[in-house]
Amino acid sequence: MNIDAWDKAETLEVVLKGWGQALAEALYGFSWVKPGDPRPWATRLLDNIQAVRGQEWAGDLAYELRASINECQHATDRAADRITLGECGNLIGDVVCLGTVRSTVGASLGRCGECRAVYDVRERQQWMISEAWHVTGFLPDVVRWLDRAGHAKLNVQKVKNWVHKGRLESCGVAEGRPLYTPAAVMAAYRETPTGRIPTTERGSVAC
Repeated sequence: MNIDAWDKAETLEVVLKGWGQALAEALYGFSWVKPGDPRPWATRLLDNIQAVRGQEWAGDLAYELRASINECQHATDRAADRITLGECGNLIGDVVCLGTVRSTVGASLGRCGECRAVYDVRERQQWMISEAWHVTGFLPDVVRWLDRAGHAKLNVQKVKNWVHKGRLESCGVAEGRPLYTPAAVMAAYRETPTGRIPTTERGSVAC
């Protein structure tokens, strides 16, 4: 049983009931106090959406409801299947959305958790690689990033051979393991015949 998901669902129920009661008090002067299933509360709020928009607390309701729904989604998604696609950056009026774009492995689209803007996963991955060209990572991770972004489909063992031959150097160490950058790996790749960039000298590629 997913205890975290259960806990987040209970929180969502409290949010729905609380704002449903607030709407009833605003419209009728009394509260609908009903235990159990929270779906009728959600239905009441949706059916009276115009009245909700007219309340001074409408912004607070939207914020709390979105935050609670996001927590439920994150709790029910398998952590291993989730991927993060960077900061949204969507321009809403004069305000730039700072939400995080997320998706799941194998999906073609990702969505911002705040403004709900939709993005193409491949395009976002390519953008992340270009923006973080010198971010370090473990070699298998860097190879996977380049593959998913469509830059190069590399075999990890072959890339390790470049390291052994002195064609690729690490940029540091973390947890006792060497770190590399996408830029360094791509530079080493372009020195190979498959990389299609001929060079007269095969030197060591550092970060």
